[in-house]
Amino acid sequence: MENADKKEPLLATDWEIFFIAAVFLFLFWAVYPGEKIMNNALQENKNLDLTEIYLRNIAKKYPSSFEAHFALSEIYFRQGNVQKAVEALKPLNSLNDKKIAARRDLYAARALLFSLSEQNSIEISPKLRRYYCSESFMQLYEKEKYLMEYISVLNSNRLYPEAAAASIESMKKAPNFEYRKLCLNLYLKSLRAGNILKKEVNSIDLFANDFISDDEAANEILKAYLEAQRPDKASAFAQSVLKARKIL
Repeated sequence: MENADKKEPLLATDWEIFFIAAVFLFLFWAVYPGEKIMNNALQENKNLDLTEIYLRNIAKKYPSSFEAHFALSEIYFRQGNVQKAVEALKPLNSLNDKKIAARRDLYAARALLFSLSEQNSIEISPKLRRYYCSESFMQLYEKEKYLMEYISVLNSNRLYPEAAAASIESMKKAPNFEYRKLCLNLYLKSLRAGNILKKEVNSIDLFANDFISDDEAANEILKAYLEAQRPDKASAFAQSVLKARKIL
């Protein structure tokens, strides 16, 4: 009896741990075949191979779950496998839904984007710009995220003039002021990345006055003029800003 009062920690065996984990994964699989799959996939950055296997099984078990197919396609993009990313969405081709069709178009454009190189840019760049500056793209919920991805890939391929031109065209078609500010920042970022800010500084004049009322954007434009060694333009713009605020 003297050992009956002694409390010892209960340790699970390896088999028990495996069994518990298997049950947990099964329940997760069974209960969350919808939007949470995409969310969890997007948050996973380390175990991409395991996530791919899991999502592949989900997509097979729930062939009509469009979220599973989009999540699987996203993982393939992260793995750098563009062909598989495209193939993952083929089961959705027969679905007649405008929202799903819009996302399919987005992922098709991203597949083209991730296939971009300096060698094929003359052929691919116009197609990409048409899509990313299109009305259908502007209606996407996460258009800001994907616009940044688009410009980033252009810059990573040293297509700085194209990135700048695409940013300007996007700015012209922007659905709201915040999106225009994003386009402005991406435009200036592309000019700086390509070391062509001084060469293209006159182009800033075309839209600078549109941002006079916004302190953050106005400061970025002033900074750009000064970086381009054009204090005359910086001074003229600063005066416009002050007049708009009725300080001058």
